[in-house]
Amino acid sequence: MIQTIIEFLTVILELLKINKFSDIIRFILQSILNFIIFGLMYVIMQSIVLNSFQKGFETIFHPQSIIWNGQKELELDSKSTILTNHFMENILDLSETSSRVRLGIIHNGTAGLNGIKFLHFDIISAIAKPGRNPGPLLTNESLTK
Repeated sequence: MIQTIIEFLTVILELLKINKFSDIIRFILQSILNFIIFGLMYVIMQSIVLNSFQKGFETIFHPQSIIWNGQKELELDSKSTILTNHFMENILDLSETSSRVRLGIIHNGTAGLNGIKFLHFDIISAIAKPGRNPGPLLTNESLTK
């Protein structure tokens, strides 16, 4: 098993040395290589914790594994981003006088010198009608200014 993975990694490294590939193919090969290397690192780490290479390898495909949950979280994040953008586009379309829509989140910011936390906000998404500027995405701006 390990020998097969090492041979596969060697083939990918040899393919990356060839300059005939386009940038997209090179990017895909590098992404595959990174995924395999991080996966192996995860298996090795879990094998040490569980004292068994087989159990460490099985953790990748277990539904509660970090990799499995990370993939599900990315899918959920992309779906929620698409829904948020559709929602904001609908608001912009329904409002005749608005030229842009921005989505903000209010949260507890960093603690001040006296230990009191001040409210802050982030602008996490913004859209605008054609020809208009949606404005900057802001992070950790104070509401007390």
